[in-house]
Amino acid sequence: MARALRYKCIGYGVMVLFCYLLQTASSSPARTLGQVPELMLLMTLAVSFRESEVFAGWFGLICGFLSDLAAGGSVGLRAVFFMFLAYFLAVALQTLFRPLFLSYVGIALTASALISVAEYLFYILLHGQIDFVSALVHTMLPRLFLTGVWSYVIYYVVYRYNLSLQRKGVIY
Repeated sequence: MARALRYKCIGYGVMVLFCYLLQTASSSPARTLGQVPELMLLMTLAVSFRESEVFAGWFGLICGFLSDLAAGGSVGLRAVFFMFLAYFLAVALQTLFRPLFLSYVGIALTASALISVAEYLFYILLHGQIDFVSALVHTMLPRLFLTGVWSYVIYYVVYRYNLSLQRKGVIY
């Protein structure tokens, strides 16, 4: 059991570090249309599709904290959101529905849209009026589009990693 947890944590740690660097680097290949996708959210959801609810919750907390640091906003908002999202998604996958790729994309796009709207509302409350159409066209929709495009890449990497651990007999 400890061996499996060690392999999973090391592998997921490398993936999170890579995604964090892609999300925060100014000359990142993931940066298109002036925006970067929500890679930490995608990692959180992909791991939630493969792991238990407790592991997913802790992983969501860590990824959310890193996402808060990358966004430069208030630390804690995304961390709590990612933690609860990962926990409840892992529970729902065990009880309500099957872990299909289209479910993953739908959940990822919905969560990304919720984050964008929440950031917009907090920005209005803290900094004053900003045009919604301008924010939608220049920030929200490009980020949502990029998150959808990168969702396949992140899901596939996590899926293949778990499959390789199963083939080696590390996890069952």
